[in-house]
Amino acid sequence: MPLETVPDGAAFDDCLVGQELISLRHVTAVLREQCPWDREQRAMDIVSYTIEEVYELTEAIMQGRLDDEHDELGDVLFQVYFSPACSKRSRPATWAASPPRSKRS
Repeated sequence: MPLETVPDGAAFDDCLVGQELISLRHVTAVLREQCPWDREQRAMDIVSYTIEEVYELTEAIMQGRLDDEHDELGDVLFQVYFSPACSKRSRPATWAASPPRSKRS
């Protein structure tokens, strides 16, 4: 899936973020379809990986390691995209299609 080019400048930053998220969704789908390990995973199977990534992010933030923080944020974001892909096999709904939670009083 080729990416469209977006002109440089602050006015186009949101377009770049959108393209990057579309690319992430595409990579996640390709891995899910073509990688045997990814294809077999269910949401419960990756919980420990997700927790580990959040701990690594927390550690990077607490230690002020900005480069590591950015890397770990990417890993956590991947988990956010990968988890619903793992759930699709057992549940048709995804996080994007889920109704918003109501606030409790």
